[in-house]
Amino acid sequence: MNDELGGILTYKLKGEDEVRQSGVPYAIVRPCALTEEPAGAGLVISQGDTIKGKLSRQDVAELCVELLSQKLALDKTFEVKSTVPFSQPFKVDPQSPPKSRDWQALLVSADLKENVTGKSQPAAAATSSSSHRSESVLFGLDVAQCPPAITDWHSSREASANFEYFGWR
Repeated sequence: MNDELGGILTYKLKGEDEVRQSGVPYAIVRPCALTEEPAGAGLVISQGDTIKGKLSRQDVAELCVELLSQKLALDKTFEVKSTVPFSQPFKVDPQSPPKSRDWQALLVSADLKENVTGKSQPAAAATSSSSHRSESVLFGLDVAQCPPAITDWHSSREASANFEYFGWR
């Protein structure tokens, strides 16, 4: 899958490694396949590049904002997915919207560890879940202070397309 994507997973891993080694506080979130479904589905957080599934873009955005104030995720790398299977669309009943999520409880239940990157997993498991992960979201970065591997990716065609899609620049 990495070859089919032009080696992007290799570049993402290199970027993650540079962030981890930079000394800058971070949380690296590896969302599974992103969807346009609404936020509010049950979530699973894991480490080691072992899960596959889907996740609402809105849930990822809410998680990213929450992580700015959550020390439980400081200097951690983890994956997140919805509990709803790919084959089932997630819909919110307007008469009964999802309750506000307790992000801290979710992070506590995940029992996140430092130095878990997915590299220690058997190659088959890492390759399988990597093919379903759509992107990495990196926190705590000032692009002007990033190591070369990140700034090289930041100026790449693939990054430019992502930034334009999300309205970043």
